Amino acid sequence: MTPPPTLPIFPPFHPHTKWRAVDDRIRGGSSVSHLDTLDTTQSHAGAAARFWGTLDITTLGGAGFASQCHTFEPRALRLCKEEYQGLAITFDVTPPAPAPVEEEKPKHFTLVLKGSIPPLRPDGRRESTLSYEYTFINTSCTSTSSTTIDNPHEQQHQRRTITIPWSDFSPTYRGRPITPKDPQYTPLDPGSVDPRNGEEQGGIAEISLMCRSGFGKQQGEFELVVRRIEAVRVGASAACVHGGGGKGKGMEDGDLEKQAWDDAVHRQPPSRPQARFRAVSWKTIGLVTVVCIGLSVLATRWWAKL
Repeated sequence: MTPPPTLPIFPPFHPHTKWRAVDDRIRGGSSVSHLDTLDTTQSHAGAAARFWGTLDITTLGGAGFASQCHTFEPRALRLCKEEYQGLAITFDVTPPAPAPVEEEKPKHFTLVLKGSIPPLRPDGRRESTLSYEYTFINTSCTSTSSTTIDNPHEQQHQRRTITIPWSDFSPTYRGRPITPKDPQYTPLDPGSVDPRNGEEQGGIAEISLMCRSGFGKQQGEFELVVRRIEAVRVGASAACVHGGGGKGKGMEDGDLEKQAWDDAVHRQPPSRPQARFRAVSWKTIGLVTVVCIGLSVLATRWWAKL
């Protein structure tokens, strides 16, 4: 059976147990973020999420950020690059504000990945670590994305899906771009297998939705309704991703969500003893083969002397 072109990561959304605010208040700022679930049907709790809050730039002199962070526990989310080409995010497009508008709301949002969970300082604040970011605009579609309208008579239900290859996630440190020449540079590894011992490595430890000021370029109240975040399989076309082609034959939405959550987010990686066992097994097979060949040669010579 051909696997579906996408693997759902969200929904379901679990704001009270898995998502938490990481705002500029940890550095003395005043920005605030929230993430609420939107239950689109009675049988699909947490089927969408509303990321909203207030982006303040006055306290920190033009800088500011607000984000909601999800930690994959107890293990990182591993999406092998040989199988998955990147992520796709589907969100509701905010309709244009009627004129005159006193202040335009923030429209630039950033999807942030981390390969490890930042350690905490003695004062409880998070240490700064390397991040991988992709910034998009909450506007109507462009030539590089796809959009669907659930109801042509309701503009607020227009949705947009953006497919983001792994290579488009830019490494940054404290908002500063990191180049391969930088000593801190480490390429994004969403998941791979060590060819030496077969152990799984890499992975995504955290994923965040962020709204940042861009040093004074945007501020105020913001909102982004996220419908889906998916892993896109290698070879999947944009039309398949846009069409929500992640359903296998005969699978209902609830079954698909449960399968994705169990198999991808909480799947059991091979333990070190298992990896060592595989390595030892191959060595044992090779040793036995050599011994058998040696015994065969000795037996042939013995029979020849007789």
